[in-house]
Amino acid sequence: AQYFYESFLGCSFSPSNKKLTSDFYTFTKEHISSLKINEEDKLDLNTSLYTYLKTSQNTIIEVSEFASQYFNPEDRDNYLEFMYDKGIPERAIQKDISYIKYKLRRRNIKFTSNVRISAPSDQFNELVQIEHTDDNRTLVSIKGVISRDD
Repeated sequence: AQYFYESFLGCSFSPSNKKLTSDFYTFTKEHISSLKINEEDKLDLNTSLYTYLKTSQNTIIEVSEFASQYFNPEDRDNYLEFMYDKGIPERAIQKDISYIKYKLRRRNIKFTSNVRISAPSDQFNELVQIEHTDDNRTLVSIKGVISRDD
């Protein structure tokens, strides 16, 4: 049916809210990683993305709203254009995190030295504090003590 609908009638199916929410998440992360800003600012933007999708009580997501709330004015237009080029609609999308709920469960940070820190997303800011970053070192404070070496 989909083949007939698309090939012969020239129509297409509208993506589901689950797919649009997943694409919003994926493409926003992609855009954030491509920005020419320091890694701490990228971490802040990724935290904002998590907050916007997971903890916010909003039932809709909107590219322009996210841009105006979290991006610097000089980066907003590039983000909006990037998302439009990726096929994310300008209209409000009913938020449905079903496809990305497992991605939102844990936050991961990777350092240039290939060290990784992973923590539950909902407690990340309470458990992990990035104290200071300089040229080649990052001072991180972690709530808790070492329990085992995997």
